[in-house]
Amino acid sequence: MSRPLLMLALLQSLFLATLVVAQTEGDPAKTAPPSDAERIAQLGRAIADGDTQIAEITARLDDPNSEYALAEKAFATIDAELAEAKKAGDGKITGEALAELEKKRQLARERFDLAIAERKAMQQQLVTSKKKKATDQAMLDRLTAPPVEEVAEEKAGSPDQAKKSDGVAEEKKPEASPDKKADSEGSSDTETKTEAPEEEASEELVDARRDATTKKQEAKLAVQDARSLSDRLKQTEDDIALERKLLSTAQKKESNAGQSRDSLNADLQKRMGAGETWSELAALREEAADASQRLRDAREQIQRHRDRIDLLQSERNELQSQQLAAARNVEEKQAEASEAEKQVQRLQNPLSPDNILKWTVLHGPKVLFVIVGMFLILTGARVFERRFVVWLSMTARGGNPQDRENRARTLVSVFHNAVRVVVIGGGLLMIANEFGINIVPLLGGAAVLGLAAAFGAQNLIRDYFYGFIMILENQYTVNDVIEISGTSGVVERITLRITVLRDLQGIVHFVPHGTIDKVSNMTHGWSRALFSIGVSYNEDVDRVMEVLLELGRELRKDPKFAEMILDAPEMLGVDSFGESEVVIKFFIKTRTLKQWAVKRELQRRIKYKFDELGIEIPYPHRTIYHHYAGTASPPSESAPGGPFPGS
Repeated sequence: MSRPLLMLALLQSLFLATLVVAQTEGDPAKTAPPSDAERIAQLGRAIADGDTQIAEITARLDDPNSEYALAEKAFATIDAELAEAKKAGDGKITGEALAELEKKRQLARERFDLAIAERKAMQQQLVTSKKKKATDQAMLDRLTAPPVEEVAEEKAGSPDQAKKSDGVAEEKKPEASPDKKADSEGSSDTETKTEAPEEEASEELVDARRDATTKKQEAKLAVQDARSLSDRLKQTEDDIALERKLLSTAQKKESNAGQSRDSLNADLQKRMGAGETWSELAALREEAADASQRLRDAREQIQRHRDRIDLLQSERNELQSQQLAAARNVEEKQAEASEAEKQVQRLQNPLSPDNILKWTVLHGPKVLFVIVGMFLILTGARVFERRFVVWLSMTARGGNPQDRENRARTLVSVFHNAVRVVVIGGGLLMIANEFGINIVPLLGGAAVLGLAAAFGAQNLIRDYFYGFIMILENQYTVNDVIEISGTSGVVERITLRITVLRDLQGIVHFVPHGTIDKVSNMTHGWSRALFSIGVSYNEDVDRVMEVLLELGRELRKDPKFAEMILDAPEMLGVDSFGESEVVIKFFIKTRTLKQWAVKRELQRRIKYKFDELGIEIPYPHRTIYHHYAGTASPPSESAPGGPFPGS
């Protein structure tokens, strides 16, 4: 560091020390913080000093003739010289000369080690200086930024705009700085939550909101300043630690240079006493002069580092004083912001008597109208459901009245669920809007949820889509008997998402529509009782078919079953040849859900009629061959009562 800069640093240190003493007289807790003008001047000087220090450290690190480069070269030279001497052997160099070289090498190594340590400390100091300058620049930018009131006015806008919003102005983000991330912390506790737009806001409430915004931004700036001061204080302490490290290195360099000078002077006196000429000792004299210069430089560095430490300690004391004042300022600003926010909350508290009365007058009739409207719509929907069932049963084409009624009940069930969701959901949103809840984010959230459901709940969406298609195509209705994926039962209920089946054992099955790949409806429009009757090969099949048709016609004439049967029995004829029977197949068309009753009754009558006419209904039997050693017996047919003869 040049002498003019050193004098400037000493003057600055003296000024700061005087300022600290003046401020700390009396009670430190009552020390007034420096004004903006003083802080701007201090920061300007600190930034200028930082630029100077950064340039100086960079120049010293890049100097080809720096102490590091010279120490490296000197150590490499003496190390190579010692290696050559050891390689030459005892015959060419004395032990005393070898000891001298060892001593020189040790001093050169210590010098190089100190130069390495000094270079590392300087590199760390360069990084710290750059960080410190950035922090000072950020604080200076905040101090020279527009006042908080002007920013609040720009954000708040005109009084007319303030009536339509809560008047909360976003903080103007400072330029990039080390504590930029911390600016947003610690301030969320005092922010006013955005509410639904109000029809009308009193002038008192508008003023309170504007004041709360200003106070909050002042508190944020106070927090930023306090954190910046903490960062500067930490950086200053790091700088002090580095300067002390450099001071210790300079003291060791002084000791090393002194030992080198004394050793070289002693060697010079010794060789002069041995009769060597002045010209022969030129190199040794140059080394001694270089050691003396290094000693003087080391002493100057020691003094410079001591002065720098004193300066930094004075700066640290000043920063500590400013930190105490900044902490008090933060507490005061946060208390003011909290009080302003409480005032806003008191003015806009919906539970206050004035606000309750105002809300009742403005919104009470609307809420009552919405509730009454929901009740009337749901009641009317239930009345419409019953009439719709009757109307559709009477006017719909195709199918019998029971089928049309089932179809109507299915549509009514789906319609009822949809109406409840729409009416109740819409009514709750309207009531929430009257209570001051902004429903726009809710609607936007519903859109986002719908999009998420489209990707994450595809099966659920598929259930609703398939259910809509199923109802549209009238694949089955309530009270139909269907089979889905091997599960049979009566349809008890249908929604857009699921079908509820109850099987013969009374077990209820809930089937999502998205899982249905095939539906077998056994009662769609009409049903059919299918018969497969087996008779013996000895019977006259034409006679048997005539008997079966006659039984079917008799059953249709029976008043108990006449309403169940839609058409005369239709004979299909001989269907197959079994092991012991001829299978005759025919069917009878019935009403839905009546095919099982018709089938059971007709099969009962077939059994009695076949017994009466002697028509044999065969049952399985087998032929067994007996074989005995030495003899062969003819096959014998087993009796009907068992698998063996005579059984």
